Amino acid sequence: MTRVTLFFGVAVGLACLTTGAHAQQQSASLSFVGAETIRKYDNMQQVGMRFRQPLELRSRWMPRTLDITAGAFLASDKTASYVSFGPSWQHRFMRPNGREWFTDYGLHPTLISRTSFDGTRIGGSFHFTSHFGIGAYLTRDRQMSLALRYQHTSNGGIRSRNPGIDMVAVVFRQDFEGGATPIFAAR
Repeated sequence: MTRVTLFFGVAVGLACLTTGAHAQQQSASLSFVGAETIRKYDNMQQVGMRFRQPLELRSRWMPRTLDITAGAFLASDKTASYVSFGPSWQHRFMRPNGREWFTDYGLHPTLISRTSFDGTRIGGSFHFTSHFGIGAYLTRDRQMSLALRYQHTSNGGIRSRNPGIDMVAVVFRQDFEGGATPIFAAR
């Protein structure tokens, strides 16, 4: 089985998790993530699909969504698959032109199938990916958005070798029609 087949199989499987769900205020979404390194690695890209499930916890300090992302790092010498899973927070705000914008940030444990890129060892397969982004909703009903984000992937110092991978990413998001039942809904 090729990596591409596995990647799209995971994306379709994640999409199926919301089949037959009931509409709620928030809905699950699927996003395309495309990123480029900004230092250390020459011509390294990241592509992935992110499934985002709303949590609906009432505290403003609790995460708003749970993200599962799967994809590939594409380097000049190797391709590596990855999967990450973790919480994200979003905060919406308005601009003077009336368009609704948002910030998005999170921290996700990440598994990467390779331990070196372009001759540089990255310090094992287990890492953490943190991100901060800003984006705008493309529709009034918030069903689509486009965001620009900075992300850092490293092992957090749990190994002696920890060069990290810094990337700038573009994220396009589309909500599932009909919504999905939020998990961990507050009672």
